[in-house]
Order: sequence, then structure tokens, then C-alpha cells
Amino acid sequence: IRYLPRFTPYQRVVIIAFTLVAAILVGLLVAINFQALMATMLEATGKDLTLTGRTDLWKIAWGFIQERPLLGLGFQAFWVKGYAPAEAIWMMFGIDGRGGFNFHNMYFSNAVGIGLIGLAIQIFVIFGAAVLTWRWSLKTGEPAAGLLFALHILVIRVTVVEVPLFLQFSLRTMLVFCTFAYGVYGIKGAKPPADEAV
Repeated sequence: IRYLPRFTPYQRVVIIAFTLVAAILVGLLVAINFQALMATMLEATGKDLTLTGRTDLWKIAWGFIQERPLLGLGFQAFWVKGYAPAEAIWMMFGIDGRGGFNFHNMYFSNAVGIGLIGLAIQIFVIFGAAVLTWRWSLKTGEPAAGLLFALHILVIRVTVVEVPLFLQFSLRTMLVFCTFAYGVYGIKGAKPPADEAV
């Protein structure tokens, strides 16, 4: 990403096209050999086919999303002591402490809590920040832009199996909003206010 701005626009198109074709080929190879790769991964990590109950949790979450799709049950209103569905899941998974548990997928978890409308806003912020920093990186080649883009992609990767964002006092959540803001400033070619003050 850092070196792409040094190439001509035509060369950039060729490099990006080659990268996309290579990614599609790798994706096809993975899709064709998915069962064997999944079995190897599960064996290496000591997990079962449900990823230690994650897929079961996702099915349960999907049921709650269908009940209240637009606005959800309320922000962080599901995993509350005394709430019967949460208590049943804690019992099913043997979680005696009844805390620190979630649907192990940010999209399912947040759709249950704040509905599809709230989830759409969060997706806009998350992926918008990724697109903005990517464009900023391509436009300027600045190391800060590439670093923010890379950190943001790492956060996005985790969202599929955990709930790393939109929690109180979360460094990752702050990173997402800062990345979005810096991406906007970077695309415009302006310096963020903090840089101007320094």
C-alpha cells in the first residue's frame, strides 16, 4: 500500500487487478478444499465442528434477531442476570459466573441488542473507516495511513468470532472512530485538528 502511489495509475490498476485475481484464486482453492481445511484447523486448535458452540449461539441469536429485527432488544439488554433466555444459555454452556459471555460474533450480538438499523450504522463506521484509510494510503503512501488501515483490518477480522467493538472503555472502539476521522482528513489532504495544535 505504501509504495502504490509511486506507480503510474495504469501500473496501479494492473497491480490491484493482479492482487484481486490472486485473492479470487486463493478463495476458490479454499472453497474447493473447505472441508479438509476446516477439519485440519479444528484438529490443530482442539475445537469441534461448532467452533465450541459458536454456531449454536449464532442460531439462537438469529432467532432473537427475527423477533425484533429493526431495533433489537436494547443496548446490552440480553446478557443480564435474571433474563430467562440468557440464563438458559448460561446453563446450557455451564457458565456459572454468568458474566463475560456473548454471541461470539459482533454482527449477531449487536443485531440482537440494537437491531439491524443500529448494526447498519456500526457497519458503515467500521467498513467506512477501512475504505477511507485504504484510499488515504493509496493517495499519499503515508506510513500512518497504512498502519491505521492494517490495524483496522485486524479489528475487522476479529469481529466474526468475537465482540471487540462498541463497548464501554474499549481501546479498539476508540481506534475505529479515530481511524474514521483520520481517514476523512487524509482523503481531503488536511491535517487532523490534533496535528494542527501541535
